[in-house]
Amino acid sequence: MFLDWLPNIHPLIIHAPIVLIPLGFLVHLICLLLKKGEEWKIPIGILYSASLLGVLAAFLSGRQAGDSVTIHPQANLVLSEHADLALWTLGISVIVTTLYWSWIRIRMWSGMPWVILTLSLVNIGSMILTADHGGQLVYRFGTGVSLRVEKEIIAKPVQSAPAVISNSDGSWTWDAKMETGEKHFTSFHFIEGEAENIISESKKSGYYSLTEPVTFLWDKTETDIQMDVQLDVKSFKGKVVLFHHFKSLDQYDFLEISGDEISLGRIVNGKREVMDTEKNNNGDWNRYRVISSGRHYKGFMNEKLVVHGHGSILDPGRVGLRLNGSGTIGLLSIKTISISND
Repeated sequence: MFLDWLPNIHPLIIHAPIVLIPLGFLVHLICLLLKKGEEWKIPIGILYSASLLGVLAAFLSGRQAGDSVTIHPQANLVLSEHADLALWTLGISVIVTTLYWSWIRIRMWSGMPWVILTLSLVNIGSMILTADHGGQLVYRFGTGVSLRVEKEIIAKPVQSAPAVISNSDGSWTWDAKMETGEKHFTSFHFIEGEAENIISESKKSGYYSLTEPVTFLWDKTETDIQMDVQLDVKSFKGKVVLFHHFKSLDQYDFLEISGDEISLGRIVNGKREVMDTEKNNNGDWNRYRVISSGRHYKGFMNEKLVVHGHGSILDPGRVGLRLNGSGTIGLLSIKTISISND
C-alpha cells in the first residue's frame, strides 16, 4: 500500500510516458527541421531513453495494479486490451530508442532519423489508445475507486431450469440451496456420467459424493466469461475442473483444483498445456474464479489472483464443471457473467 487513498503507484507513474513520448518526438522533429539534429543528438537520445524507462515503469506497475485491485467483471476485457496496448507501446519504445542510439554510433543511413520519427509518431498513437483504455477502467468502471454505485439487476428465474437464476445481462447462478427433490443438477447437460451419479448429503446442504466421475455444462456459448464456484474440497480426494470455451473433451480451457495445487491451462487436441500453477488452500469453503478476456486468462481464490496466463483467443464455447474423486465435496454455487465491451 503506497498511501491509504492510493492502492498502487501506477496512477503516478503513467504521467511520465504521457509527457516524455510526445516531447521526444517534438524535440527531434524541430531539431531536424531547424538543422540542429547534430547539436541536440545527445539530449534527444536522453529523451528517448527517459521515455523508454517511463513506459517500462508504467508497464510493470500496471501489471502489479491489474493483479491487485478489484476489477468489475465488465472491465476485464478493457483491462486485457489496455495491457496488450501497453505492451505494444513498450515494444515500439524499445525499437525507437535502440534505433536512435545505433544511428548515432554508426550513421548507417541518412534517412534513419525520419524512420525513427515515424515510429515515434506511431508510438504516440499507441500511447493515446493505452491511456484511453486506462481512463475507461477508472472513469467508466470505477477501477481503483473506493465508491462505486452498481445498477441494480433484477433476477428472474430461468424457465424449466431448477435452482438456476438468470439476470437481464445474460449472467446466471446455480444455488445448491434452491435444489429440491432427490436429483440435483438437472438444469445442466451431462457429457460424462449423469445427475444420478451426484449424491446429495441429506444432513448437509451443498455437500455431495460421487458414484463415478461427472462432467456437466450449461448449454450457452460464451466468448469472454467470468465464472465463480464456491467449493469445499477439504474432504475430497480428486480433481475439480472449472472449464470454459468447451468444444469437446479434447478442446477447452480450464482452472483445475487438485489437492494442494491450482492449475490454469488449456486442452488442445487432447494435449494438456499448463499456463500457471499455484498452491491451493485446503480450508473449508473457498471461492474460485476463472476469467477469460481476450488473450488473458486468470484464476482467483477468495478474490485474490493466484494464476495468470496468456494464449490465443478461442471461438465461443460452453462452461461447466468436471468432478472426479472420492469423499465428500462441497459445491454451494456456480455463477457466470458474460463479459462485453459494450
